[in-house]
Amino acid sequence: MIPANDLQAIALSRLAHQYRDSPNLKAVIALFIGKIVEIRDAFLTLEAVRRIADAEGDGLDSIGELIGQPRELFGVLPLDFFALHDGTGGPAEEGFGDATAPEIGRRFRSVNEAEAANRNVGDNEMRRLLRAKIVRNRTSATPEDIITSIRAVLEDEPAVRLTFSGQLVTATVQRAISTDEDALLNATGGIRGQIPIIPRPIGVGLTVAGL
Repeated sequence: MIPANDLQAIALSRLAHQYRDSPNLKAVIALFIGKIVEIRDAFLTLEAVRRIADAEGDGLDSIGELIGQPRELFGVLPLDFFALHDGTGGPAEEGFGDATAPEIGRRFRSVNEAEAANRNVGDNEMRRLLRAKIVRNRTSATPEDIITSIRAVLEDEPAVRLTFSGQLVTATVQRAISTDEDALLNATGGIRGQIPIIPRPIGVGLTVAGL
């Protein structure tokens, strides 16, 4: 980190004793140090906007470009449509809808339509995703890395317990998780439509759930 110290005072303190009362020399030093301070302050500002905790908007986007984390997440927003299922409740029980009463039922989804849409995350979510992506870029998909990634996405960093069953890993967050959190944590192609947000070993399935 660049220190924000008083460069002019340091420079004047290092003058040889016989020159310390020279107003012209001190003025030249002050002018020169003033330019150095401008450059130093610019770097301090740049350093601040490059910190995930302090960056906003385009600053976060630029960090995302460097590490491969776009603001747009793919397939994480469930679409509301009529769907056949086991009859336990939900959209299917509400029917296809009515052409004369749009408030009734749900719209029908075509066979080629995706079940989930993309969405752009806000700054707070983006910060959490950036931290998770940094872990992912360096991961060996160990249990510790999986837990760290999940806790990075969740703002309060709750405890996470892993259970293993053959080729399936279940990560249980030790609190309830919201619909948005569930969509982020379980998105299989959240990053550029191809990469899961949470790392997992090749050939191993991962499900994240809350209490």
